Amino acid sequence: MGANRRMFANILTRMDDKFAERYLRFEKDLNSIATMLDFKSARDENNLISLFQQAGKAVDREFFRELSIAVATDYCEQCYGEFGVGAVISQDQRRVIKKIMQDLIDGKRQPNLLRESEEVIAADFQNGEYQAKRSYADFYMLRDGVEYFFELTTVRPDMDFWVNSKTKLLEWVARRKKNIKVFLAFPYNPYHPQPYDRFTLQNLLKEGEDFLVGKDY
Repeated sequence: MGANRRMFANILTRMDDKFAERYLRFEKDLNSIATMLDFKSARDENNLISLFQQAGKAVDREFFRELSIAVATDYCEQCYGEFGVGAVISQDQRRVIKKIMQDLIDGKRQPNLLRESEEVIAADFQNGEYQAKRSYADFYMLRDGVEYFFELTTVRPDMDFWVNSKTKLLEWVARRKKNIKVFLAFPYNPYHPQPYDRFTLQNLLKEGEDFLVGKDY
């Protein structure tokens, strides 16, 4: 069995009974995915991505969270799904994030996560308040002492989604009060075989910096 198929087997062992029952009707698709994980050509890879697209809700965020954990386990110190980033955020941190978001939406600045993070970290974090909303990352990884936080999605988002996701990434930085790696990630390109349409990023995220698609993830 190839390394990629062993990785897929690890995913299945992670699924509890409820999760497995949910995907039982997609058994044929999952077996096809397992077979094509040993792809040897671009055509096989294209077929795999097409299968992800066709499977629809079967290959959703929960599936890719399990996939991410299975892949990362042997290559990092820690990795978890549904990881709590921290629930406390201050009024000044929210003010700074709101200003950054509005400037991005209005086109007054270009997305630059490092600069944005520095502004958020510099905000006064005293007298923080509990805020459960947007306090969990779909996938967390600690690798070489660096923390990575990911929001995973498989949908073709609208403007509201981009605004909410970018706000969430900046709030994660605020909650940790330090520079961390934060990403919105598409485990596969929903526009495949066409390249991802960067115009849909709405000047809020920058591909490769805080937004990853397919192989980059």
